[in-house]
Amino acid sequence: RTCGSACFHSRLSSKCGDLSMLPIWSMARSVVDRYRSMDTSETWKRIHKQVSRRQVSGTTERPRALNPNSALRLTWDLATMLFVLYDAIMLPTAFLPYEEPLALDIVNLGLRIFWTVDFPMCFVCGFTRKDGSTELSLPKVAKHYIRTWMALDIVVILLDWIIWALDVGAQAGSAARSVKVLRATRLARMLRMLRVYRLAVLSNKYMPFLRYVTRSMGTRLALEIVKVMLGMLLVNHIIACLWHFVANFPGSVEGGDVVDNWLTHNDVVSLQVTDTYVLAYHWAMTNFVGQSDINARTTTERIFSVVVLTFAFLVLAVVPPRITTLMTSYQNANAENTTKYLQLTNYLQDHNISQRLAVRLQRAALSGLRLQRMRTPEASIQLLEFVPQELRVELRWEMNSPHILVHPLFSTMDEVAPSVARKLAFDAVSALELAGEDVLFLAWEEPEPPTVFFVCAGSINYMHHGIPTEDGDIDVLKGSWLSEASLWTRWVHRGDAQALQDTSMLILNAASFQEIVLASDIVDAVRRYGERFLERLREMDSDDVTDLTPPFSSSEDVDAAFCEVFCEEDH
Repeated sequence: RTCGSACFHSRLSSKCGDLSMLPIWSMARSVVDRYRSMDTSETWKRIHKQVSRRQVSGTTERPRALNPNSALRLTWDLATMLFVLYDAIMLPTAFLPYEEPLALDIVNLGLRIFWTVDFPMCFVCGFTRKDGSTELSLPKVAKHYIRTWMALDIVVILLDWIIWALDVGAQAGSAARSVKVLRATRLARMLRMLRVYRLAVLSNKYMPFLRYVTRSMGTRLALEIVKVMLGMLLVNHIIACLWHFVANFPGSVEGGDVVDNWLTHNDVVSLQVTDTYVLAYHWAMTNFVGQSDINARTTTERIFSVVVLTFAFLVLAVVPPRITTLMTSYQNANAENTTKYLQLTNYLQDHNISQRLAVRLQRAALSGLRLQRMRTPEASIQLLEFVPQELRVELRWEMNSPHILVHPLFSTMDEVAPSVARKLAFDAVSALELAGEDVLFLAWEEPEPPTVFFVCAGSINYMHHGIPTEDGDIDVLKGSWLSEASLWTRWVHRGDAQALQDTSMLILNAASFQEIVLASDIVDAVRRYGERFLERLREMDSDDVTDLTPPFSSSEDVDAAFCEVFCEEDH
């Protein structure tokens, strides 16, 4: 190949041409106007207005609420969940006959202060609407909180401080009165359980995020089982505390004699509270499965047992089938992939394929399955068909913009004409997945259709002119692009490109790019940039021209082209 390099270069030079501008960029102004007249979609007009309004509002200084997805709000929500769980665990213990230590009084005072501070926080923290958008306007945030949870929060906070005041007063009063008041306030403290609604609110907020970040079906199944188990443990804890309270329910003493309840019948009255709580917890669990030696003795205990058994019946009718469905889905997904792999293996064996090639094929097939699980094609998401186009445009823009905005031309277009940039990301950009050792293109090939490649993940090995050199090959990594010249001239690839590993790319269709730009108001500036780009290529030695990101591609060239055009228009 080295001996034939001179012939190779001569053939390549004759095939590559003179890097002249494509005729479509030299179209007359009347033809460009006709392209613009074709772009009359009402959807894109609305998108243009929305983006423009967003940019104007971003430059206007106005009081804004705290973003609900910010780190500060995430930390506050995490503390809220921990404190609600603490209340859910500790408040039911008010039904147990024990003396609260001083440490618990200090913790409860700290919780009261936290919930009091949380009240004004709700007026300055934004919320997420049902359509997924974020509301940060302070008047709208305050109105939303007033209509939803403010009344309940006020009631709980006031009752909490009233109970605290009664506790302090009872401790300063007589001993007999203090015992009665303290017992009543401890039971009234159960009203703080109303804050459990916060768990439901935060669960609705963060559970979709957890499902989003846990792509594995096995991980989702484990999270669901852990959530159910924690819920069951908490429910049994509450039932155990209530079962202990029922035994000492007011009216259980008649004429000075103690009624035969489950504590006296099992001769466990003399045991410590922790021991009797464990017995009560065991009884609570046996209502869901198993059999207990502890039985109801009084009418009150029997009524409570009936209520608990009814609740247990409903739980057993709902929870186990849900877990079974998740496990069945997990097993079916694995069985389907195993069946596909066995079909491929049997096919290769039936046709006597060599072991070396068979291993490569199996490895490529498994890599393809892994890529499919990691990056589900948009066409396979049926629910997206019911989403308005404006939201699908925003979806595609958020997916593609981090990778195409590394190019200075597109970052400038996003600043000058954001609706055009979004239309490019929606109509002209598509995804491409390559497995390890897949060939992207070869030297001498003329791309059909002409395409620009953006590397999103992985790496591409590029060999200039397809011939190994002393300097070695070039690895194209994330944040780079290939074959930009396809946008401006009739391009022929100058080297071989092959994936070194599983690689994700975005491909920009040159024809779609040209059509969208010709229908926009920035066509002259983009055309001028293309002319400057080709001028730079012509100044280079023909052997130095490659498909790689050109060394002169910078924001200065783009700014110069745009300023040159728009300054002329201003004059």
